[in-house]
Amino acid sequence: MLPTVVRERIYLALLLCAGSGCSGNPDGPPDGASTPVDLGASLDPALLGTWGISSSASQKSIDAMKPAIRGLHISGSWDELETAPDQFDWKSFDAQFATVIDANALSVGFDVLVGPNSPAWIYCAEDGAGHAMKTPTCAPPVHVTGQSATQSTVFPYYLDPYYRARYYNVLQKVADHVATFPQAWRDKILYWQSAEGSTGDEGPYKGTLVDQAYAITDPQWDDYKHEVWRFLDAALRAQLPTAQLLLNTGNNGGNFDWMMANIPCGWIKSGSASHEYSYVGEINEYNRGVSLLARPSGCNRVRGEFQDVYDSSTWKKAPAANTYVLTLSALATGLDMLNLTGGSVLDARNTSDLSLYDTFSRYGGVRQASASNRAFVYFRDVPDMADVQRFPEATFGALYTDPAAFAAQAKALDANPGVGAAGKAEALTRLKLKFFNPARAAAITSAPAFVSNAAVVHAPKFTTFDGSNPYGGGTTFNIYDEDFGLDMMPDNYGRFMKQLHPNETSIGQWRIGSDKAAGSRYGRYARSFDVAAGKTELVLDVDGALDGAVGMKNLRVWVTYFDDGGAKWALRYASGADGAMQEKSVTNGVTGTWKTATWVLPAVRFDNRYKEGDLGLAYVAGGNTIFGMIEIETTRDAP
Repeated sequence: MLPTVVRERIYLALLLCAGSGCSGNPDGPPDGASTPVDLGASLDPALLGTWGISSSASQKSIDAMKPAIRGLHISGSWDELETAPDQFDWKSFDAQFATVIDANALSVGFDVLVGPNSPAWIYCAEDGAGHAMKTPTCAPPVHVTGQSATQSTVFPYYLDPYYRARYYNVLQKVADHVATFPQAWRDKILYWQSAEGSTGDEGPYKGTLVDQAYAITDPQWDDYKHEVWRFLDAALRAQLPTAQLLLNTGNNGGNFDWMMANIPCGWIKSGSASHEYSYVGEINEYNRGVSLLARPSGCNRVRGEFQDVYDSSTWKKAPAANTYVLTLSALATGLDMLNLTGGSVLDARNTSDLSLYDTFSRYGGVRQASASNRAFVYFRDVPDMADVQRFPEATFGALYTDPAAFAAQAKALDANPGVGAAGKAEALTRLKLKFFNPARAAAITSAPAFVSNAAVVHAPKFTTFDGSNPYGGGTTFNIYDEDFGLDMMPDNYGRFMKQLHPNETSIGQWRIGSDKAAGSRYGRYARSFDVAAGKTELVLDVDGALDGAVGMKNLRVWVTYFDDGGAKWALRYASGADGAMQEKSVTNGVTGTWKTATWVLPAVRFDNRYKEGDLGLAYVAGGNTIFGMIEIETTRDAP
């Protein structure tokens, strides 16, 4: 429980405001960072990886997601928890924990849904004209339009003092109640996610406000959220110190820097990284993920919910390949937990193949190569039209239609003290999108490397950056048939292994193989030789710390390639104390399908003894071989 002085400070301020109608923020918890709690060695990365989400801990949903999931995100709903002022019913809430932990032996994270899930008794009555008849013991209902029949059309006015007093009260009651759970349950709770607005999303309302008097500005909403987050963090530290507070810092990273400064161990809910791949501005989420790799092991873990994207018509062209690429993209951007829904697995528009999430579970949550005995590269090229090194302006056209106006607005953004570094990076991407020169897109997409020819099997596609929704998503994003981007993460997807000089040694390929419709996970992206251009070897550099690497290790290798054309290629590597070059060769068939070659290699050392790397995929004879992925595992198995 919070210290008495803090609780009294908050509740008295809020209730006095409720009685007197005062405005402005009540005197919330003191400013400043909380003390980070590092779960440290007690946080086994195996607890992370693929998770599920089910607001009611439905056993049907859990069964649909097993055995892929390691934990479940569940929700309590305020209107069900507090049926009348200070009258609490915990049966349904507790039953969810029993289902997840006792019946299914899973870890758990939870939120308490408020906002549109607020109890009816909190709202003021309305007069015949629909205006709230405000008293000190009610909060105005806020009506919205534009919602579907299944979506909420009534929200509370979050800044109302009475609402805030009751909201803090229910948060504290939940914290107090969770503290009474059996130790076995408390040990399974990894986080409590703040859901201070419209479900766990970052805004207060959905739809269009009927009465603009209840509009909440972004600065007001940020102030409100920060106050809530401090309160909830203090309550969690007091009542469940082994769990972490998880926050939605915004798809635009707007509250990322605030969280790192004020709740430095906080966990994060991501949006875009689990809803789509190759979206405009993905480099920003990638950079935030990279910045967290050196954080204490129990801090700053990231979760995201995989849902809705399979509504896209282009998703249905290759649901398995799309799903697999999304999981790898999520890994690359730093997601530790990918939450499936039972609906997404059971939905006929998507794939029910749970093995597609195995790679995510192997690597999700593993931040350092020394803690892994596996590494992979999934070959990919998503040309970044903002990359002036790869696409010089002198050759492909100016990046911006009005460089002076862009520079002026970028300078003003950089000087804005109210926006953190993460928020500025996202805002800069939107500025680039605003001023992007469409003639440059035409020049890039018509370059020889991106038109069908003897080397490029299918030309990459470009229609639009989807200006109506520049970060893609949902039914509007042409996810499968858009191959270029703006501010993209570099090169391939991978963990603990990378390709050296990918664009200088190989070329991109897109939508390869007719077996996509039959459920193949490969082919959305790939890379190949271009023998005519002298691009004949893909060299891979393995992180020297993999599996705590000291000395030589036997190595299991899987190489996935497109079996076509009858060409010959080889896996090359340095082996033994003398570093002698060895190779394993493959002659392709003509099946036109994706195949995987597997070997166990003896005495391999990750010390860049092979062409500044450790492994090579090399041309031997015939045409251009297309590669989808390479994965390695240190092993004690004999070659």
